[in-house]
Amino acid sequence: MACFTHYWEGETCDCMLEEESEPLNHTAVNLFRQRGVSHGDKLYVVNVLKGELYLVGRLRVDKIVSQSVAERLLKRELWPASEHLMAMPGSESPMRFERLIPLAVTQKLMFESGGGVQGIEICV
Repeated sequence: MACFTHYWEGETCDCMLEEESEPLNHTAVNLFRQRGVSHGDKLYVVNVLKGELYLVGRLRVDKIVSQSVAERLLKRELWPASEHLMAMPGSESPMRFERLIPLAVTQKLMFESGGGVQGIEICV
């Protein structure tokens, strides 16, 4: 099992405000498979507002499906993307848009990419 972050732009968060408190059961992008996301992984959806990091929600990956399959499963029209990540039932946290991650925690975060493991630079 691996852990991943997925950034939602402000526009995406604004579109999802009506669903705040609902379980984070889905998200979409075109790069999940390329980044190595797979069944059982944890995905943390984040946003940055005025230089501060917010945790929108968390889920455990069940599967990655196409647009048409995701829309059939969720019974609604979705944000267009080639890869739609579906959560394992019961693994989703509620979506929150004011869940600030304290600066002391943010400063300790480490990320692994093709260039190795690194921290993030915090400008305050």
